[in-house]
Amino acid sequence: GSSPLYSNDRMQEKNGANEAKMWESFAKSTIGMSIGPATKLATFATSFFNTTTPITVLDVAAGSGVYGAEIAHTFPQAKMYALDQANVIPYTSKFLNDSGLLKRYDFFTGSAFDIDLPSHKFDLILVSHFIHHFNFDTNAFLIKRFAHALSPNGIIIFQEFVVADAPTFNVFQHHPKTIQFDFVMLLSTEQGRVYSIPDFDQLFLTTNLTRAGLLALTPGPSTLVAARHSAS
Repeated sequence: GSSPLYSNDRMQEKNGANEAKMWESFAKSTIGMSIGPATKLATFATSFFNTTTPITVLDVAAGSGVYGAEIAHTFPQAKMYALDQANVIPYTSKFLNDSGLLKRYDFFTGSAFDIDLPSHKFDLILVSHFIHHFNFDTNAFLIKRFAHALSPNGIIIFQEFVVADAPTFNVFQHHPKTIQFDFVMLLSTEQGRVYSIPDFDQLFLTTNLTRAGLLALTPGPSTLVAARHSAS
């Protein structure tokens, strides 16, 4: 990516602990565009859990809180947690309060890189539009942390722009916005990029996870990639 001196987010350089003002405005400005994908994400989650199950959910880099909120609406017995930086959490809290969900939430305030996450606690972990900021090795480190926090039968759902790099993944033909976004990552992050399905599979191998499901959020550019612990 671009030089850290000119990087817009500098997340890689600062080990993810970036409290730049841009993330506050980002949390506010992305609510509308997130509602449709959030609904599809929640429906996808019902492939793995009954809606009456009292699951424990962690929303990583929660931002506005839209994705977690839709899970909370779909799973009324779920206990919800949101993780984000100190300057973003107030915006997350406001959206959740306006949505009538705040009482069901607890918060982790800080960086996903080093915040103390409980072991094997979460049945569902949401990681939306986060790993594209980082290189492969950094994401392997992050996913290992998330896997350690995942319950034995839990699911991690990643929502990302995804590229295809093999004919067997024809359903994931390059979306113009995905290619454009890959270029944005080149210019605006130090080592961020768009990942492919084989990339995800390799990341999962580094931490004993296995792919559990896929859903392309057509006509948009995002894809949901689910992972679970590999069988012993």
